[in-house]
Amino acid sequence: LPIGSLTAADFERFCRSLVKALHPAAEVHRFGDQGDRQDGIDFYAQEPAGPVTTYQCKRYRSRTDFGPAKVSAAMTANTIAAEHHYILLTRTATPGARKVVLGNPDWSLWDLEDIAEVIRTDLDMDARIQLVDRFFPNHREDFLGLPERGPWLTSEEFFRAFDDPLKLLNHR
Repeated sequence: LPIGSLTAADFERFCRSLVKALHPAAEVHRFGDQGDRQDGIDFYAQEPAGPVTTYQCKRYRSRTDFGPAKVSAAMTANTIAAEHHYILLTRTATPGARKVVLGNPDWSLWDLEDIAEVIRTDLDMDARIQLVDRFFPNHREDFLGLPERGPWLTSEEFFRAFDDPLKLLNHR
């Protein structure tokens, strides 16, 4: 998937939608906006039983280094108490970046390959299709091995683009 081609705002929306698909019972909320003091997170998920998980979205081009120093800085910036913390990255993680989180049970670093694998293995087929069709049009066949949808949309499919509460124009 061309995760690195998403804008910063779309990458956050994509990650938020992915987390919501992984944890449908959880409440998933943005933690401010770009320019706000976000305490080192972009959004969080809170399960009904109470556990909180935090997420930081890091959009870097493949030739830009997101190495150990930047991973450490991201971990230090996160001041929110949570059961687990994730850094979601739009590029392949460097070995140095992996070493920083290796052995730390409270932290995970998901790069673009990890994110793609989670979509393929941890989501049901409907959730996979919705996520891929919404954020990566015309990649359904390449990524999921399913034919692209035809020219006719159901009303649910048509209005899904207007159902994002984070977009200015929405039906909520």
